[in-house]
Amino acid sequence: MQEAKETNKAGVLGLTSRARARKAETVDAVAVRGVLQRWVRAPTISQRVALRSRIILLLLEGVPTRQVASRLGVSRNTVGLWMKRFAKTGVNALLRDAPGRGRHARMTAATMRDRLREANLLRPDDLPVSMRRAAAILGVSPTSVWRALHEASISPGRGHRPRSRIPADS
Repeated sequence: MQEAKETNKAGVLGLTSRARARKAETVDAVAVRGVLQRWVRAPTISQRVALRSRIILLLLEGVPTRQVASRLGVSRNTVGLWMKRFAKTGVNALLRDAPGRGRHARMTAATMRDRLREANLLRPDDLPVSMRRAAAILGVSPTSVWRALHEASISPGRGHRPRSRIPADS
């Protein structure tokens, strides 16, 4: 009985379940192509997103990976990377880089504070006596010291108050 109802639904729509699925894919593919083409033509979109969109558009047209790479002046690995990301999460994958890019911090605020305390370079409010002296002792730049303090919610400098801290028991 259940099968008969499903057959009637398919018969009424004039499509089998496979045909309906193909039609849905086609509608989705048209929408995706439209988004990608808008991104390629948009004057305010970043060049990296436009390039990624061109890669996917060429792949959707059936152009082989090698030809896509040579046409756009990128490596085959780059084409493969964006093909995989697009297949995994769709068009939104083209908008962002994967996390973990950039240089990572060499020293945490806690480590820095411990080393400065050992060198007796901390004031009672846990700020270094001098950013430059602290940087010299730690072997990093004064900017790195400031950045570590800032990440620990301690505002170094004159006239600045520390940011509100979250209580330890929360």
